[in-house]
This record gives sequence, structure tokens and C-alpha cells, in this order.
Amino acid sequence: MTGRALLILLVIFIFNLSCSKRGTDPGDDNGDNNGPEPPLVEQVGSDETFEIATWNIEQFPKATDTRTTLQKIIEQLDIDLIAVEEIVGTSSFNTMINDMEGWDGVLNSYPPQYPGYQRTGIIYKSQMFSVSNVRYILNQYEYEFASRPPFAAYVELRDTTNTTILDFNIIVVHLKARDDGADRRRKSIEYLEQYVRDEISAGADPDFIILGDWNDQLDDPPNYNVFKAFKDKPSDYRFLTSSILNEYSYLIDPYKTLIDHIMITTSLSGKYGQGKTEALKLEQQYGQYISVVSDHRPVVSIFKGFSVN
Repeated sequence: MTGRALLILLVIFIFNLSCSKRGTDPGDDNGDNNGPEPPLVEQVGSDETFEIATWNIEQFPKATDTRTTLQKIIEQLDIDLIAVEEIVGTSSFNTMINDMEGWDGVLNSYPPQYPGYQRTGIIYKSQMFSVSNVRYILNQYEYEFASRPPFAAYVELRDTTNTTILDFNIIVVHLKARDDGADRRRKSIEYLEQYVRDEISAGADPDFIILGDWNDQLDDPPNYNVFKAFKDKPSDYRFLTSSILNEYSYLIDPYKTLIDHIMITTSLSGKYGQGKTEALKLEQQYGQYISVVSDHRPVVSIFKGFSVN
């Protein structure tokens, strides 16, 4: 073989080798080999605990990419059950739930259908929970509850053997906002406390978790405190968020305050155990959180008094 022929073969070999390498170049912008995208937020959930959160998802969906972003965040947080408020786009909500493998969700079915109506509901891991007796309550006090009567349901938490290890009544609230709504919040809380007492007296499961956007602060002076109906009965009710009064859940200055709360009947204190409650600082993890997701942080309580395995 001549020197010229050898040179031609060498050029062809180098060309083919270069093409082959380009097809597997990790820096190639075809996106096939760049690896998984980094998570938007840190995981909170654990196989060893039961986590429940309340989350005002401002005017959901507030942006064009809210639905897909929220889906990623919920899946990455891995919280077992989330009470949600301010769900405006029910079709977007249902689409998101349908796209979330292993999750389910249900919204308050109270009749108003006008544009912008804000619904409450829950999102939960479908294999862990059985949810029944879904309804709205106290709708006769529509004015006090700002046309948002509480969402209620009966929830059973099951372990990996499908055995019920915790059952409770859940109530999700979104009370009237602003200073001029204080009297309405106070009355709605009085009606709510009376409802819980009546239910337990009638034989209902005494375990209640009441959570949501209460639109008020737990540590207001007694003369202005709208939570009096519950706080006056510490042997019956316990605000888990009373342990984080130095934190805030509403993010916008100058009104940064803790207004999203989780309360339990004291019969659940043993299950909470040495539990933990916190407002998740997601805006510090995902830079577009306020513009894409919400002006509220989610508030989560982690029950550590028993194992969910």
C-alpha cells in the first residue's frame, strides 16, 4: 500500500472516531446525557414519620408554569398530606393531580362558581390514605366564613401492610383576611370550636386536625385574640404552630406574619410525640417561588410518635 493510501485511511479513521465521540459527548447540547435536573427544593418527608402541611397556594395557578412547577415541588418535598387554600383553577388542579403518579386530591365542592372563587382541599399520597365523608361544613355561617365554609373529611392513614395506624377528622379553613375581618374570624372560630365539640359529643372520632390559612396571629393580646374559643381550652386543643411564633408564613413586606396554622385535639398529642413544626423557606431554595408559586410558605408538622412503616 502506498504512503498516500495509508494517509487517506488514517484521515478516515480519525474522522469516524471524532463522530463517534461527538455522539456521546456529555457536553453536547442535545440534552440526552446531561443527567437529571437538580431538585427545586429539599425533601422533607420520611418513611419513618407522618407529615401534614397547610399551604395557601396564591390564586392557583398564578403563572403559566405554576402547575408544572408546583407538581415538582410537591413530589420533591414528599410530604404525606397537604391542605391547600386559594385554588382558583379547578381544571388546572385536576390536571396536576392526574399527572402525579401515586397522589390524589379533592377540593371543596361548595357551590359558588364565579371567576376567582378560592377553594380549599387536600392533596395526599393515594397508597397511604383512605379519604371519606368529604364535605363542606358550617355553610349556614357564610358571612363569617367569607363564603368559604370549611372543607372536612375523614382520613385513615395506613402502613405498608394496609393496616390503619391513625384515623382522624381533618378540617381545612381559609378565614376572612385583613384587620376589618377580625370579628368575622373570631365568630367563625367560635362556630368551629362548637362544631368540633358537638361532633365529639355525638360519638365522632375525637382526633381532629384543623389547619389552613387562619389569617391571624396566635400571640395577639387577649383582648384582640381571635383564637380565644380554642386557646381557652388547652386541655382539649393544641396549636402546633405555637412553637414557631418567631417565624412567618406570609412573605410580603410589611405584613410578614405567621397566619397559617395547624391545630390538633390533644388526643393526638401522643402521635405527635417529639414532633416538629416549621414554616418551609422555599423562597430561599427556589428563586422564582413568590412570582410562580405563592406569597405564603407551606407550614408542616412532622408527627414522630409512631412509625408509618
